[in-house]
Amino acid sequence: MSGGGEGRAFPGPRPASAAQKERMRDQGTASGTGRRTPPSGNPAGRPGLPARGTLQIRAGRNISSPAADPRPRRAPEHRPSMTRPPLRAATALLAAVLSACAAPLPGIGPQANRVPVDVTAAPWRSLGLVETAVGGRCTGALVSPGTVLTAAHCLIDPRTTRPIDPASVRFTLAASPGGGAGQARAARMVTGPGFSVAPGPRPDPRAPPDSDWAVLLLDTRLSVPGGGLSLEAGYLPPGTPLAFGGYQADRERQMVADTGCAVAGYARDPGGRVMLHHTCAATIGASGGPLLARRPGGGWVVAGIGSLAEGGVTGGWAVPTASIARVVLGGGR
Repeated sequence: MSGGGEGRAFPGPRPASAAQKERMRDQGTASGTGRRTPPSGNPAGRPGLPARGTLQIRAGRNISSPAADPRPRRAPEHRPSMTRPPLRAATALLAAVLSACAAPLPGIGPQANRVPVDVTAAPWRSLGLVETAVGGRCTGALVSPGTVLTAAHCLIDPRTTRPIDPASVRFTLAASPGGGAGQARAARMVTGPGFSVAPGPRPDPRAPPDSDWAVLLLDTRLSVPGGGLSLEAGYLPPGTPLAFGGYQADRERQMVADTGCAVAGYARDPGGRVMLHHTCAATIGASGGPLLARRPGGGWVVAGIGSLAEGGVTGGWAVPTASIARVVLGGGR
């Protein structure tokens, strides 16, 4: 999630369209702009997806953790040859740094509540750190031994706006300051149908908003007790309690989570593509992290994958796992 931008309106419960998705980008390649005003009513137009009033997405941003601060205003790179920059340059540099520091983090508002969690306990032991050779950093969820679910925008090279080589992606299960429970490289990766980004990079208005997901097939079989997290195949009702954790830029390798948030509602675009709106606090680096809901009989299920948020506002938007399940299990939408 990075810097601001003017929003655009999109009708209906239209989930954050690509043009408005400044995706929670752990790649530091930020910034889609867009404002959409989803319509009220049943977002998916099908049973099981609760009706919801108008929602609005403004200046959304990807929540990923870049090598460089994804916020638009950042200090110029240091030039080794300049041992004593002129006073004006030094003043400008300081102003840029202070300005960047003052910019509100996407997905984090005044009432944000994030706490450190135990990566050796369920469900957090199934989460891990997704890092790329181009400096991207996101969160991913182990959904079966050797298979990780994350966000597609985490796997884009910001210089070319093309997908990166799978071999350049590293996943560290239950990463912590002291190491992790296991590490592997991606052997293959599959992204949501139609996903793309525009030069900048910025969200591509032509890309389906719910295509911001990816599956990593690891070169080493990593597993946890129980085999990994399951995916929710339906749309959870607004008000359903959630927990959302990940490796966020302001906490280094310490996983933090909002354990007291909920499903706020849904939005859809004219094509029927649905996005989940949540109240969870999470910022840069949380992209690709799972929104978790407790099962009635105990245990946890993944309800969505973190995708974008708005600067200075707690909450954001996620790709519902119901949308992913339709593609993976049904071979299409």
